[in-house]
Amino acid sequence: MLYRSAQSISGELELQSLLDTTAAEAAKTVGARAAILALVDPDSDEFIWSSGYNLDLARLERVNLPTNEAIGGAVVARKRSITIPREEARTPQERELIENDPVIQATGLDFHIAVPLISGDRVHGVMGLAEMDHEITPRTSSFSRPSAGRQALRSRTPGCTRRHGGTWRRWRRRTGN
Repeated sequence: MLYRSAQSISGELELQSLLDTTAAEAAKTVGARAAILALVDPDSDEFIWSSGYNLDLARLERVNLPTNEAIGGAVVARKRSITIPREEARTPQERELIENDPVIQATGLDFHIAVPLISGDRVHGVMGLAEMDHEITPRTSSFSRPSAGRQALRSRTPGCTRRHGGTWRRWRRRTGN
């Protein structure tokens, strides 16, 4: 599935098409029924609603969200993914943040994870994945620890098993996989 996703994305030359394909492929890969991709406008420090998969971006037309507010702002500040626990496992602070998030209010979607789109040390956007039948947690998500995912992929590559076997075992112990 990752190979197919990489092929779809790498074949795109137009920015909007690339964003749409990225949102769709990410959603399909993790089993989300909807996704949103918001880029950071460096001039205004606000999110630009750039792409939606099974989501009408017109619902966000009147939402002006600074990059230091709500769940998206927390992702930008931390430069890490934020997983959103299922309703019964949320703390009072998490409930308040979710209830007041303008993207969740405008779309009515049940988001499970928000992922930073990073190049170098700068966050260029945030992708939110929603409406899943399963929960994503920091322990089960390679989105929240991208380096762990890269290590796992390298260690599965033929010819690298011996050299990276310890890395693979440490990653499996750390993530419970």
